[in-house]
Amino acid sequence: MKDSRRYILMAFKWLLLAQEKGGGGYSIGFSLRRGWRQAYPETTGYIIPTMLRIWKRYGWEEALNSALEAGNWLLKIQNKDGSYWEPDFRKPMVFDTGQVIFGLLSLYEITKKQQFLETAIKAGNWIISVQNEDGTWTKFAFNNQPHTYYARVAWALLKLWEKTGIEDYKQAAVRHLDWVVSQQKDNGWFRNASFLNDEKPVLHTIVYVIRSLLESSIILNNKKYFNSSKKAVVPLLERLKKDGILYSYYDSSWRPVSKEKCLPGIAQYSIVLFRFYELEREYKYLKWAMYLTSYLKRKMLNLPIKTLQGCLFGSSPPWGSYLPLMCPNWGVKFFIDALLYEDIYIEDFISQRFNEISNKLPSDLDPHDFRLEAIKRHVNLRRKRLLDAGCGSGRFAMYFRELGAEVHGIDISPRLVSLAKRRVQDGTFTLGSVTNIPYPENYFDIIISIEVLQHVPNIKLALKEFHRVLKPGGVIVIIDRNPISIMGALKPIFERLNRWMYKKDDPFRERWYLSKTWREFLEEAGFNIDIMESIQRRWYSLDRFYFIKASKVGDSK
Repeated sequence: MKDSRRYILMAFKWLLLAQEKGGGGYSIGFSLRRGWRQAYPETTGYIIPTMLRIWKRYGWEEALNSALEAGNWLLKIQNKDGSYWEPDFRKPMVFDTGQVIFGLLSLYEITKKQQFLETAIKAGNWIISVQNEDGTWTKFAFNNQPHTYYARVAWALLKLWEKTGIEDYKQAAVRHLDWVVSQQKDNGWFRNASFLNDEKPVLHTIVYVIRSLLESSIILNNKKYFNSSKKAVVPLLERLKKDGILYSYYDSSWRPVSKEKCLPGIAQYSIVLFRFYELEREYKYLKWAMYLTSYLKRKMLNLPIKTLQGCLFGSSPPWGSYLPLMCPNWGVKFFIDALLYEDIYIEDFISQRFNEISNKLPSDLDPHDFRLEAIKRHVNLRRKRLLDAGCGSGRFAMYFRELGAEVHGIDISPRLVSLAKRRVQDGTFTLGSVTNIPYPENYFDIIISIEVLQHVPNIKLALKEFHRVLKPGGVIVIIDRNPISIMGALKPIFERLNRWMYKKDDPFRERWYLSKTWREFLEEAGFNIDIMESIQRRWYSLDRFYFIKASKVGDSK
């Protein structure tokens, strides 16, 4: 099972445990050597927005409560001057204070509680009060030296400027970002991106710089910062394509100097690729972002030990030089953020996969096709307004039209929708998803979905949409694969051998449901099953299908 929500839930539960161990803030993480560490203000600050994103997307009240608990903890521990400390020596730190601002502002947006905003302002005022004239920070910086990854502090200041309109925050952020850009080489490499002068930067801090420049460029509509971010994204993407993974450390020519993998950095880079996909809609970004999330799913710990269920080590192998034998909370946070993007864009991935195979799909349909014959036996299409949900190239829609239906179709593949329009010229075909059908309520008499729902990540949402757009008493017909078949037994083998539509490392796999599951889905969605039978081309066929006819009888739950 590759469902991103399953992994999000596991990681989310681990963060709740980290918060329990941290006493309100989130523990730094769990070390095989030292056990659970103390709470960390810095990462607590930027875990809060992740918790709120989970709450908004899935409605998990525990996520909201966790964010509020963490926020109240941050209110209590702020130093009088507005700063926040790092946990080992309790020394005020610019970077840590900047990250807390993210959490305080996100809670203010949700609660409108003035104390969250006032505390963020106090933190921002301290940050700009200790900034050097050239835009760097050194006095309260790690090892008392300037770092380009403090661009993430500048990003936080810009968020504070957006909320308050106080220009001092914007000016301080721009001073630092201009300095960061001045540290970039022609090949995209950033100087001063490491923790210490005499060591190479870890992927984690490199991507801090890249992401912060990107997000700052969006806030300011600043092309210079955007180009600087992309200038570093490209060589890393080329390394990923060449090596099949990203490593922990690179030299200034983007050559890997270690075979270790920094798992938090990989999660962060995946997020960057998702963001570039959002902005530029180039499939290469989506493809490689999901490639990395699939890699991280394989690295997530799922042991029958509570402390090691739902977390990631800092390094792969776990004894690597970046946080050896430790599961840091920020790796889990960034993994969840990446998976949230994956959950949003998984249908785009499936759409592209259908585009890629569209010329290999059957172009014609036998007028006596067993699926079509089953529809003719059980459903009268004459003078009915019909939605072909997942219409593909219109092979079935053509016959639905001949049987007297007013045909509408939707599909997530632009190429297939174009083919359907050419094939059935008096039909109406639209690019769209079965989880967000672009039609009003109570519009259709019949919805027919043939070998579609097995490709839908959120089938419950699709059935809820079917219910919404169907007229009272309307009918849905579902024809989907039956896992109790020879092909059902062979499917996992073909997937492992990369001989299926979705490859073994893809973020999605076809889902074939048993009759019991179909009954549960349809009842929950407000349908009454009239017919459920198994059909197949011939008695000896490898494939078997469920033919389901159901009527809209009530409200979906």
